[in-house]
Amino acid sequence: MKIKTHIILIFLTFISCAKTTNKNIKTENEKQYAKIVTENIKTERKKELEVGNKISVLDTTEIEKEEFYRKKINTEFEKEFSECRYSKNGISNLNGKAEFWKLCEFENGKQIMEIKSHKGVVYYEEIYYSKNGKLIYAEETENYMPKNSFTQMTWKCQFYIKKDSLYTLISLGMGKSEDENWNPDVILSMFKKRMKELDVLQKNNG
Repeated sequence: MKIKTHIILIFLTFISCAKTTNKNIKTENEKQYAKIVTENIKTERKKELEVGNKISVLDTTEIEKEEFYRKKINTEFEKEFSECRYSKNGISNLNGKAEFWKLCEFENGKQIMEIKSHKGVVYYEEIYYSKNGKLIYAEETENYMPKNSFTQMTWKCQFYIKKDSLYTLISLGMGKSEDENWNPDVILSMFKKRMKELDVLQKNNG
């Protein structure tokens, strides 16, 4: 009887040890799995950060390029504008209203064309800076100035052209740029239209 009881105790002890071992193995496996998952998450997060940093660097680089180009063109334009002695002044009514033209031409093929007009209480101004017929820079301004008042609300947009395409722009105030349907590339067709009108004025000038 004692032998039988002893055998049963040994068997129960074996089962208990086996359960403990299995539990330890399970716990260890869970730890290993958790570690692998954690490492994978860290790896993926690192990749995301690396990709994000690359995109951020690209964005920053592009922003810096645009800013550098604007400064370059602004410096060039301001220098030419300060030396400008308008060689031609004229007036047209080709667009259903009086428009006042000023033209400044340089020996290096550069040209500054300024056009002013008004309709009602809104005063318009366009400036085109070009070289050999190719647009480099343009300004478009709209001034809302009601009569008998000092009130003035201005919208101004500066367009910077590169390789016959709009490269970058800066807009100030409330105006066209706030309209989601506004297409800033229209400045290119506006310039072409003005150049054709300039031809008409020059031909009529004899």
